[in-house]
Amino acid sequence: KKKESDWLSSKWEGFKSPAQMSRIRPTGVDKEVLRAIGVGTGTVPDDFKLHRQMAKIFKARRAMAERGDGIDWGTAEALAFGSLLLEGNHVRITG
Repeated sequence: KKKESDWLSSKWEGFKSPAQMSRIRPTGVDKEVLRAIGVGTGTVPDDFKLHRQMAKIFKARRAMAERGDGIDWGTAEALAFGSLLLEGNHVRITG
């Protein structure tokens, strides 16, 4: 029989169990905050060598953020994760 504490393969300090309720609060984020997150997720250090296809993706992501339109699903997810992290929330990506 599985124990209730076995919901993760390993226990990570600070992560809440699925049974715990999260705090309810407004979820809006200012456009300029999203733009800064988007530019950040599309920026790579100058001394880091990216695969050319990845460089193309990062360049497009940065351009979408700077323009504020044409946001694709991958960029939208990065914006969402980034905004949650800025607010001090833990983000665990699986799959």
